[in-house]
This record gives sequence, structure tokens and C-alpha cells, in this order.
Amino acid sequence: MLVTILEMVCSMLLSNNSTIYNSIYRVSVRNDDGYVNVICLGTKCIDSNEVGCYASVSDLPEWMQDRIAVLSMVKPDDRIRNVGWKTEEGIFWLTNIQPKMG
Repeated sequence: MLVTILEMVCSMLLSNNSTIYNSIYRVSVRNDDGYVNVICLGTKCIDSNEVGCYASVSDLPEWMQDRIAVLSMVKPDDRIRNVGWKTEEGIFWLTNIQPKMG
């Protein structure tokens, strides 16, 4: 499963379509207490203020909350363009996109 996830992340980061994926965030929400952990993969992660630990989903940046709300309604491994996907209950991979310039 890890290999599949890494392949998906790499293919999105290296995508040549009309969207540049600068980074992908892995958001893990614990079921027992709602504690949230955010890590980042990609070219813009060094300067990311979103990485870290949060007491609950409601403490996340609004763009992350919106994507998690959408992904909470789909089955695991269903990918939604410009939003992300979830690999299992409580594990979300969120895209942070920018339009291509030029």
C-alpha cells in the first residue's frame, strides 16, 4: 500500500497537465480524540506554516478543512481532482495547487 501511495504522490508532483502541484499534505486525524497531524511533501514544504500538530480539524487552515469535508464523503482511494484523496478512515492526502503561469 505504501508503494501505491508514493507512486500517486510522485505522479501528482511531477504532473505535466494544466496544474502544478507544489505540495501534497498528509493529514492524519485520530478517531479517539480528534488529534490531527499534518506533514508535507513537495517543493514548497520548507516554507509551509501548515505543517504540525493540531488539537482538532477545526483548528486546521480553512482550505484543509474544506478538502477534508469533501473527502469525508467518498470511499477510500477515490481521488478528487484539485482536492486529494483518502487512503483509509482518518488519513487524507490534500493537494495544494497553483495555476500554471505563462
